[in-house]
Amino acid sequence: MAVDPNDQTVRIYRGEDVSLDFSSLDATDVTDWDLTFTVRLKTTLLLTLTRDDGDIEVTDESTGDFSVYLTREQTSDFASRNLRWDVWKTVSGSYRRLAGGPLVVLTPELAPA
Repeated sequence: MAVDPNDQTVRIYRGEDVSLDFSSLDATDVTDWDLTFTVRLKTTLLLTLTRDDGDIEVTDESTGDFSVYLTREQTSDFASRNLRWDVWKTVSGSYRRLAGGPLVVLTPELAPA
């Protein structure tokens, strides 16, 4: 069985502001790509962030480096359960999963409300 090298476990604390930084392994130009970051519980979509809404910042279009920003409000909604995250690209209506994996939410919240 082939293992997807883009499957990664991400660990965050509930209630933290966090930046997830991604770097393309093949230095792919992402200038015309729409990027979407999702968090789901089984088949229920809990969060969708897009490049258009400013929650995904492309830091270097020519090499494909980008960051996804999760706010305290967003991560406070995540309880310790079996969550999954994914990053998708859309080009000309075609979708492709770039990366994803388990999202481990550590509790309790670190920062005071």
